[in-house]
Amino acid sequence: MSDDQKAYVYAVIDAGSVSAIEAAGLDDQPVMIVRGETVAAAISTAPTGKIRPSRKHLSAHHRVVSELAKKARTVMPMSFGMIADDAQSVESWLAEHAEALGETAERLHNRVEMAVRLKWDVENVFEFMVEQHVELKAARGELVEAGDDRETMIVVGELFAKILEAERTEHAAVITDGTRGKCEDMTDNAPRTDDEAVNIAFLIDRGGVKAFENAIFAVAEQLGDEFLLDYSGPLPPHSFANGVGSELAA
Repeated sequence: MSDDQKAYVYAVIDAGSVSAIEAAGLDDQPVMIVRGETVAAAISTAPTGKIRPSRKHLSAHHRVVSELAKKARTVMPMSFGMIADDAQSVESWLAEHAEALGETAERLHNRVEMAVRLKWDVENVFEFMVEQHVELKAARGELVEAGDDRETMIVVGELFAKILEAERTEHAAVITDGTRGKCEDMTDNAPRTDDEAVNIAFLIDRGGVKAFENAIFAVAEQLGDEFLLDYSGPLPPHSFANGVGSELAA
């Protein structure tokens, strides 16, 4: 990597834990480790031009981060597309922000992420809610009688949204209560579709993954057949890196 080439940054790791990785980076570029006093950064030569979140690029980014997570006990993943001016600027950033990076590294040391999603496994969420909630069923009946009147449609839509939010809050509480004591931290992510009830990322000690999984299985047994509970992990703690590297962007 020459001095005038921009650097693509994948993650910050604990210094000394990884000397090299075999996984190729974006555009099959070799990945190198830039070291600071207590932490290090995994970088490669950045592709020229604008980096689009194509399947190829995203796959390469996550492949490198996943490989790092296999070898390092502390991994702070960068958001996709993080580019620094050059390798020297990454070294300077590691030195300048050593204290803050060290604090985040301490919090994430030996930690992994578990992602939990709960979905309504029904053909149509709106129709399901109509059958479950008398007030929504009545409002939908008024809408039919009004001949799809715009104002009535707005009232029905707002009521549906209110009920959906209440249901999501209730089911999120079931999951967080069921995993209490089995995680270090959690972050509630916004559902991406109407049928997604809960989307929570949990920060787990590596040694506590099995206990967390058992807690999720116990929660699943409490749910009705209208739900589908899924989890993935252990993963690098993407949701808990707290925007690491935001000062670094070229």
